[in-house]
Amino acid sequence: IASRQNATAGSASSAHDCPQPKISFIVYKDASLFRDTNVSAAAGRSLSPLVISAKVGTLQHLQLVNEKVRFTFPVPSSDLLKQCSYWDRDTVSWSSKGCSLVNSTRSNVTCSCNHLTNFAILFTRPGVMPASRDHVQALSMISTAGCSLSIFGLLITVLCSLGIRSLRARLHFKLMSFQAISLLCTLVTFLITSNLHTLVPTTVCHVFGMLQHFSLLVSFGWMMLQAILVYKHLVVVFVSDTNFLKNFSWIILSVPLV
Repeated sequence: IASRQNATAGSASSAHDCPQPKISFIVYKDASLFRDTNVSAAAGRSLSPLVISAKVGTLQHLQLVNEKVRFTFPVPSSDLLKQCSYWDRDTVSWSSKGCSLVNSTRSNVTCSCNHLTNFAILFTRPGVMPASRDHVQALSMISTAGCSLSIFGLLITVLCSLGIRSLRARLHFKLMSFQAISLLCTLVTFLITSNLHTLVPTTVCHVFGMLQHFSLLVSFGWMMLQAILVYKHLVVVFVSDTNFLKNFSWIILSVPLV
């Protein structure tokens, strides 16, 4: 494509004295700038170590009508399925629309695309069917709706347990409200990381991930304390609960930090 466009530009320059269009390429050593939730080890999909970006002048997303750009990627030797892909800015994901696989060997993959953008090779484990964009969006909407309903229910639980004096004075409702707060933090951090992971830096995602993990472990601790309290009331019976929460709460909050 470079030779064809240079020849065309050369004839135009001799006729109209116009400058030749410049074709530039950028090679990314990793795909950290192109994060796609559908590409992960859990989903059985991964990207090639290199990402190639091509543009003509200032036009990076250039649609080619009668020509196709062909490029060859060095790939590690594996039995994974290989798919030519490009970075779709509209859906913020890797797509194979307009790209086709020309040749594939143990060490190289040659692709052909009818547009210029960021290109990479998508590896998929055999037997793993990639989820469609509509499917992923539907699952994301269901998860967001379910988490939102859970957050609403947990807020009601916390407000009732801490707002009503007769309930606030009872140890069982105190533990239940603490567990509800922990689950509330878990769901909120989950919604933030799942919906804003492409808009925030990786460090912020790591921080929210640690907060989510910590709050989930703390909720398990409050659940364990409720089980111990039920055992004391039903089996031991005649035991004071005066320092019960004070003796165990520091363990619940400090163990997850380890």
